[in-house]
Amino acid sequence: MKKFAAGVIVTLVCIIGGEYAYFAGGFAPVVTASRPLRFKRKLAHMAPNAALKREFPKTVPIEANEANYPAGANEYLTDTFSHLFLGHIHRDRILFS
Repeated sequence: MKKFAAGVIVTLVCIIGGEYAYFAGGFAPVVTASRPLRFKRKLAHMAPNAALKREFPKTVPIEANEANYPAGANEYLTDTFSHLFLGHIHRDRILFS
């Protein structure tokens, strides 16, 4: 059992040391045009995806049908879009139908 525990510890130390040497030695890609590191996208999205799954409502209060699509687009255009891109124009002056 002691040999197994020692093997696990040595393996972990080698992996961590190898990663440190990889980054400290300058082998990691630093140019924006270079390929991203393996699993970078997966690791970067793990926490937000878990939070979204946990906080996402189980039932949706608005039914998805043809009548609600234009209403949602109108709400977006009059509220969100006007605040983000047309901040100088008051939202009551924008009429969409």
